[in-house]
Amino acid sequence: EALTLCEGRDGGIWIGTDTGAYCCVQGVCTRYGSGDGMANDRVSAILEDSQGVMWFGSNAGGLTRYDGSKFDTFSTVDGLPHDDVSGLSEDSSGVLWVATRGGVSRYNGSTFVSTTRRDGLMSTSVKQTFQDSVGRTWAPTLGAGVHVMRGRDVQVVTTEDGLPSNHVTAVLEDGDGRLLFATY
Repeated sequence: EALTLCEGRDGGIWIGTDTGAYCCVQGVCTRYGSGDGMANDRVSAILEDSQGVMWFGSNAGGLTRYDGSKFDTFSTVDGLPHDDVSGLSEDSSGVLWVATRGGVSRYNGSTFVSTTRRDGLMSTSVKQTFQDSVGRTWAPTLGAGVHVMRGRDVQVVTTEDGLPSNHVTAVLEDGDGRLLFATY
């Protein structure tokens, strides 16, 4: 079962599955899993960052960084708010954003800074993060609308503000600067 996809800079296609991450290049697929050093075999999110490093989120093991030769894993012990990672993104400053079942974390290369219920999130079940063209980070949730973050400031957008549903799975900005929300 494919859970997520990511195209690498080299043209390889990364596929996150219940049994690991597969990298397919010119018809040859290589599997990476917990036996290779990944946090968990259930890969729910994949990102290649601006430095060419691969990041993998798992549904129970936290986060894995793969630089092409070695795997490093990160979990709640390292500062993530939860080990169930649902989304990964990189902002324009090169900061990694990690969406988890326990909130959102920013990773600057050495430390995680997390935003959770204590910081104003109405729901910690965050599906992804998305940075818009003016630098705001949007975090859609299942049941509490969309959280908008600038630094440590958190605002919430819900059905009371015009969303059709508070169950939001994705955010996208079109070429005209309009924000689109996937809801159910």
